[in-house]
Amino acid sequence: MIGLTQLQRDLQAHVIHGANDIATQIKTTDALPAATRLGIYSDAYRLRLIEALESNYPVLAELLGGESFASLGGEYLEQHPSQHFSIRWFGHQLPAFLAATRSNAPWLIELAQWEWATSLAFDAADAPLLTRKDLASVSPTNWPSIQFTVQPSLQRMTLNSNVVELIKAAVASEALPVAKTAATTQWCLWRRELTVQYRSLDKEECVAVDALIAGANFGAICERLAAVTAAEDIPLKAASLLKQWIEEQWLSRL
Repeated sequence: MIGLTQLQRDLQAHVIHGANDIATQIKTTDALPAATRLGIYSDAYRLRLIEALESNYPVLAELLGGESFASLGGEYLEQHPSQHFSIRWFGHQLPAFLAATRSNAPWLIELAQWEWATSLAFDAADAPLLTRKDLASVSPTNWPSIQFTVQPSLQRMTLNSNVVELIKAAVASEALPVAKTAATTQWCLWRRELTVQYRSLDKEECVAVDALIAGANFGAICERLAAVTAAEDIPLKAASLLKQWIEEQWLSRL
């Protein structure tokens, strides 16, 4: 008889990879053959992972329907077996998997990206909030060189489909609209307390936010704005954006 450790390894190899070394160690009866007994564990493992996938991608699952999503989940599991001790991270490669296998349906890819970004925003670590009082302590001569740290929950998205319409319909428990391509829009998602929020960005803010996330200092952010904003409007625009980012709790510290 083999030891417990080897038995566990053999069972794991069967459940994950389909190896059959464990079969000789399993009791078989006419009513319940060894293959059936082992199948219970294999099926339960896959079903649990697909269930976890659905919990991270509920709107994608609703859009595809139960059978199609389960089929997608099975394909994904074959290509990307769970590698993390936490089941929470099982679906982190699904957007890339869809990009490789469903490139003719960009709305599926973007919907998966959006839902994963939402999960990341919700699970992000808490961080101190930058306040207007903090800015008041900055010397005028130091403003061009100051750098802002964004909240860990802040996520950027570029969409070329009607993903937000799908999300809004799902949240409202309404029938999902037909998924389709749409004009390009820019978005930010972030968590405020326990709620993930999102809003669109105009061209000027998009330029500024991308510079902010990249770690640019305030002077560099203003320089980026110069490419899309009249020179005389830059100070007011930069100040307005900074005020809004603080109010929406996007910034953590200097």
